[in-house]
Amino acid sequence: MSKRRAALIVAVAVLLADVLVQSWINGHTVNLVVVNASGKPVEISWQPASSASSASEVDGGCASHSLPLSRGQSWRVAQDGNAVLDSSSASLPLLSSLIAVEVWLDADGSVRVVPAHDVAHLVDAPYPNCQNGSP
Repeated sequence: MSKRRAALIVAVAVLLADVLVQSWINGHTVNLVVVNASGKPVEISWQPASSASSASEVDGGCASHSLPLSRGQSWRVAQDGNAVLDSSSASLPLLSSLIAVEVWLDADGSVRVVPAHDVAHLVDAPYPNCQNGSP
């Protein structure tokens, strides 16, 4: 076998492996649930595709969101310009096909993060009980 043919076979194998890995990653879903009862705005941003620019949503302080995202997408939850949680620090399990990550922002200023956990279906974000915010 010639060097050129061997190099072509290796290149095709690497490309095929990359496609398979990306398909596997994107076939797994992260259900990001954000419940904001803090009365302060929170920004949820995500990158819809690897080459796309970021999308974001800002709520005014009393809202909840349940976003199904591909495991390969990057995302971030921020309040007052500071990251509360993002995709790189969420410790996502490797083999689970559907997981939920929950971020609860309470009226007293506390933040509770429920780590990634297996779920059977997408989680509905409950409407927050806002003490100092308005719906």
